Amino acid sequence: MRNVWIAIPAYTGQIHLPTMRSVLTDLLSLQARGDAVTIYDESGNAMIADCRAVIVAQFLASDATDLVFVDSDVAWEAGTLLKLVDAPVDFVAAIYPQRKDPINYCVSWLDKPDLVAEDGLLEVQGVPAGCMRLSRSMLEKMV
Repeated sequence: MRNVWIAIPAYTGQIHLPTMRSVLTDLLSLQARGDAVTIYDESGNAMIADCRAVIVAQFLASDATDLVFVDSDVAWEAGTLLKLVDAPVDFVAAIYPQRKDPINYCVSWLDKPDLVAEDGLLEVQGVPAGCMRLSRSMLEKMV
């Protein structure tokens, strides 16, 4: 059984309806399989890095096992958070398109000519932080 924190940094305190729908759908699925889930929000802080640091500190003071960051305006297909939580790595993120045409994804690729997905995962140099999972053990090592 996992103890998952779903953390939503939202400067204005508002969450987009598709984001809330995605969170609730996957929250119910996590609970149905026996995982404990806490939704933690942090609002009023315009400095996103500081806001995320406050969330990490609060997470580390808890007994939760997994920290999932979700931006207040990111949505996904049902089951995405379960895939993040179940990924056999300490850090994993889902990518999503930027809001502009043509469609573009904020991913910094490694200089590898033969990217091969193993278990649906690709190693990359950098990803956006709007939908990511961090393990407790990884965060404790960083501290």
